[in-house]
Amino acid sequence: VKTPSEKTLTIPMREAKLDRQVGLRQPQDGWLCEFVPDEAGTYQINVKSRDGTQQAGAMLLVRRPEHELTGAPLNRELLNELCARSKGAFVPLSKLSDMNKKLKTFSMAIGAVLIVFGLAAGYAIGVFLYRTRTIDRVYASVDEMEDDPRTRHVQRFLPKSATNIHFISKARFGEHTDRFSCQVTEADFICFAKERSYVIATNSFAALDFAHCDQEDSGYVHWRNAQMESNDEMQRRHVFGDAPAPRRFFSITESHAFDGGAIGGNCLRIIVFDRDTGMLTGYDWANFL
Repeated sequence: VKTPSEKTLTIPMREAKLDRQVGLRQPQDGWLCEFVPDEAGTYQINVKSRDGTQQAGAMLLVRRPEHELTGAPLNRELLNELCARSKGAFVPLSKLSDMNKKLKTFSMAIGAVLIVFGLAAGYAIGVFLYRTRTIDRVYASVDEMEDDPRTRHVQRFLPKSATNIHFISKARFGEHTDRFSCQVTEADFICFAKERSYVIATNSFAALDFAHCDQEDSGYVHWRNAQMESNDEMQRRHVFGDAPAPRRFFSITESHAFDGGAIGGNCLRIIVFDRDTGMLTGYDWANFL
């Protein structure tokens, strides 16, 4: 085959059953070869027998195909190279059904991965929403608070004899604020404090043992130091809001800053016992970095 650009292509022929694909009404034995022209113009085709005793010729006129908007012919050589570099496959139209099967298998694999990823993401979001939900519940006793990690956290700071416990907890990523109130006897409160070596202040709030941060990050420092403020008025507001402190009360104040390398943070806990009503009111705040 001599191309319009004077290139010569030698294409071997193979034995084949010739039928409608070459314009024959009845099938018959013959010889067949295939090539795909990649440029427009006149092709000179010469066919020779194997022993060279017979030959025939023909002219083939190839017009420029109008693919999409460019009119450029298909560059099969370039497409094959792209497929090889991208570990893909260049598939002729006759093998399109095989490619569809491969694509379906690949699509199913991708779909399975997406489903697993979606389930994992949904589970993570569900856990996050569950752990950051607002809790506002009343418990008859301390033992009833065992059903949730956030209530179990506060349970440690309540006397075992506490009853009618009202627990409110608000949490977001890296921070939680818990408030609670309950009924206890004065004897149980004092015994509870002594068992844990808590320092009890009378009609005042204990000074915090936490040193304020002196870093340059003023936004974070001001916010954090406001939470950890040591004066009586700020501690009263943490526990009672705008309401006044009880006339006679005991208080326990505990604060802590920690740095575990990968995680650090601060916590503040204030517990107030009203000696006239037997009401124990608490505030627990912590943030994790």
